[in-house]
Amino acid sequence: MVIRLHNLQDGQSVTLHLPILCGDIGRDTSDGFIEVSNISIFNSSPVTWPITDGVFKVLVRLKLGENKIRLVHECQDLILTLIRYITERPYFVRLVYIICGDDDDGRFQGPDEEDCTLQSARERIVLAAMLLQTFTAEKMQEYGFGRKTFKLEMNKDNEPFCHIFKSQLTLKKAHSLTGNELWTYFANELMRSNFIQKSFCKWLCFMSFTRYQLPGGVDPPKSHSDVLKHTKGHAALGNS
Repeated sequence: MVIRLHNLQDGQSVTLHLPILCGDIGRDTSDGFIEVSNISIFNSSPVTWPITDGVFKVLVRLKLGENKIRLVHECQDLILTLIRYITERPYFVRLVYIICGDDDDGRFQGPDEEDCTLQSARERIVLAAMLLQTFTAEKMQEYGFGRKTFKLEMNKDNEPFCHIFKSQLTLKKAHSLTGNELWTYFANELMRSNFIQKSFCKWLCFMSFTRYQLPGGVDPPKSHSDVLKHTKGHAALGNS
């Protein structure tokens, strides 16, 4: 029994912040667990991932430069070196969390037991963006174009981050606008803002104030369109 990787090789260079590692444990087709850690990151804790029918797919966070990734399954131990580098392309995706200008504290709607704070929103957005970056790279590789993907805007520590943008729009006004009207308003506001490098970025924006409220005595929604009828401050639109 030996740990084998299918999609990445030892010493490979990648631009991904959160690459996926696909592999198997040799001829063994049993279920189990594999422990993965980036031993190049100080205080990084191992993460346990499932093995199903002898194969596994795991995600691992990379720092800039050389990363030593350790995979452990029972008595088997594999060390993989991955090198994360920054592409020289000037174009990037900018992550933005939009809050209203009056009494919006940045909390988003979610279950009571969930952390719905502004900081939680930023962390979720960054994680989602890294996953999209990885998904794009793997699908491009699958279709023969190489592991190409988009670049995320990074902070001074060379890590992806999400801006907080306080709009001039009030919460009451935002809840009265349609998705098209919200998109138009924020597009104009962001382009007039003091953000730098606007000509090099694509904006990926999320709104803190989207709220689903089902009135009393109304039947539960049966479709996505029914959900939207009782949702304020939503938009799912894009443009170049």
